[in-house]
Amino acid sequence: MSMEGSGIRRICNIVFSLLILVLLVSNLSLSIDEARKRPSVTGKVVDEDGKPLSGANVTLIFFDRYRRYVAKTVKTDSNGRFHASVDKEWSYLVYVTYDDKETPGVDYVPERWRTWLSSGSTASRDFVLRKGASIYLEGDLRYVKTNKIATSCEITVIELEGEGGSYWTGPVRDYGNDSDVARFLGFDGRLAVVPAGAKVKIRVKAHFPDGYSHSFTLTGETGYFKLSQGELLRVDVREQNLLKNIEYVSNILNSGFTLLDDCRFVGFLVEAEKKDLLNAHEACREALIFLGKKLFDQSFAKIRSAYILATRAEAILRRLVDSSLQSLLPSLLLFVFLSLASAYLLSERLYLEMSAGDRKLMVPGNLILDTTLYILFVILFYYVFPGCRLIPKNMFVAMVLLTFLAGKVAWLLFNRTMRREKSEDRQIQLKSAIAIAFSLGTRNLRRRRVRTLINIMSITILVFGFITLTSISPEYGLSKTKLKPSIPVDCMMIKDRPEDEPPSSFVSLPRSFIDWLEKCPNVTLVSPKAENTPVSPSNPLGYLYSKAGMKIEVLGILGIIPSREANITGVNKIVEEGDYLEDEDLEGVLISSSMKGWLKVDVGDKIYGFGREFIIRGFFNDEALKRMVDVNGMPFIPHCMGGEPVPVPCYPHNVIIMNYETALKMPKVSISRVVVQLNDTRSYEALARLVAFTYEYKIYVSHPGSLTLYS
Repeated sequence: MSMEGSGIRRICNIVFSLLILVLLVSNLSLSIDEARKRPSVTGKVVDEDGKPLSGANVTLIFFDRYRRYVAKTVKTDSNGRFHASVDKEWSYLVYVTYDDKETPGVDYVPERWRTWLSSGSTASRDFVLRKGASIYLEGDLRYVKTNKIATSCEITVIELEGEGGSYWTGPVRDYGNDSDVARFLGFDGRLAVVPAGAKVKIRVKAHFPDGYSHSFTLTGETGYFKLSQGELLRVDVREQNLLKNIEYVSNILNSGFTLLDDCRFVGFLVEAEKKDLLNAHEACREALIFLGKKLFDQSFAKIRSAYILATRAEAILRRLVDSSLQSLLPSLLLFVFLSLASAYLLSERLYLEMSAGDRKLMVPGNLILDTTLYILFVILFYYVFPGCRLIPKNMFVAMVLLTFLAGKVAWLLFNRTMRREKSEDRQIQLKSAIAIAFSLGTRNLRRRRVRTLINIMSITILVFGFITLTSISPEYGLSKTKLKPSIPVDCMMIKDRPEDEPPSSFVSLPRSFIDWLEKCPNVTLVSPKAENTPVSPSNPLGYLYSKAGMKIEVLGILGIIPSREANITGVNKIVEEGDYLEDEDLEGVLISSSMKGWLKVDVGDKIYGFGREFIIRGFFNDEALKRMVDVNGMPFIPHCMGGEPVPVPCYPHNVIIMNYETALKMPKVSISRVVVQLNDTRSYEALARLVAFTYEYKIYVSHPGSLTLYS
């Protein structure tokens, strides 16, 4: 019995083993069949000398109209060969890159190949990588149409010799922030790989937050770049970028001066535009001088100022010309009406007898009179209104004749309507009623000819007054508003604030602008202030904790450079216990004296919050901070969202004061304004104009007893 049982178990084990073997073979065959159905690509990567490149990266990017993503990445083997399969049948971009990490630049130009991978098929291609070098673009990209720095750029390599080849197949020529090599292959957005030993230029297209784009070409000192394999060349784009901006503004100036000459030639009073164009030309010249000295920020400030002046002047001149041309025909039609109405009132049924041999001809007197009046009006109009001389004389004469004939035809049709007899038993129509009303009106006017003539003269004077005023362009410039002074100090406060937002709101100033101010001539002090955007008590910036376990919520953070801010606003005077902050003290803070007892802390104690520790250097008086005002007269204290829809000043006990650099690392804190002092009080207005034109910020110029807003 035991022998039979053991035999059965042995048979069962054999059957079970056979079943597992069958399943394994079936799964293996299915896997092989699936692998055979998967689309794949294979090939070899070599350099220009035919040497296999081991360890080259081969990246397959799936792409269609709506999306792109990396489908597969493999490396070549010791023979330079590779094989990569993907899951989906579709169109793919195959990128091949290789670099020797020991050299500063990229050693080979990336290759690209576009192919369609079908199920069950294998695409094959051998890639030959050209020797390469790298060009890295440094410096901010600017455009005169906006005060913002470029957020991204497109870089195109232009090879001066040799064929360009297909865009999708061959060496990669497009780089930049939004290129495939930057998004998927880890290349820097400012890096371009160029063929080694070849003459190339670099085409740059910068994109800006306001939707503008600006293009220019980098050519190098010799008119092109030529690098050896593995070399890295750093190129400062600011010079070429600014030269292109200056060229663009120069073209606007040329167009503006041509338009100005045309307007002055025909008699328009355009002295304001002439002054602006001359100032723009001078600013353009100064921009070139700054550019020659490598003062790129000052150069851009000047050229943007020139751009604003030139474009506004040119736009006003074009509007002046367009409005003048558009008013020609309406004015001539009005003169036709005035001449016909005056003649009809002054010479009813008056005929002049003209003899020609035995024949006598009766000519209506109003025809001669209205023609004479029309000619006088037109002659006066031609010499008074410069717009008449914007078109050729023969065209103007043709317009005058056609307008007069059209007016006469309309007048005859109107008279025929007035004289049409109506039967007594028919109902009066609307046009007949209008004709009767005009007939009665004209008879009444004839009885009061003196008054009628005076009214016609008044209308004529108004018409020519309008013509004269439209021939003069108003002068414009910065808006200057006198405000009530708040701090008796010579300084200038700069702030970026949206037009329709409350005065306490602000747009963060970039740190590059602060750096630019510090490089400006005559500047002796730059004092930026950092503060948070308004938050609500239900969602504070954070909390401060004491060792005693107590905490307070923080709704306002003030970041200052202590010594500089003390010279401007006197913020050091609000400290009533302990010491004021030092410029180098990045851990010290000032808190409200009313919180001293609540937190159970004293001068020198540590408090914790925002993932770090602070040291209490002193306590400020709540009322003193609450009464404190900034240069523009607004509260110095940060704002928060209370029960009102607009921000209100924070309670002082929810505010902490710290060093400027430390504050910028806190949540929702940025530069809200900056105060500048100059060594010459006469230079404030010039700098205010420069900043207003260049950056379009609000500028408050303060002197003892006066405060002026430039905008």
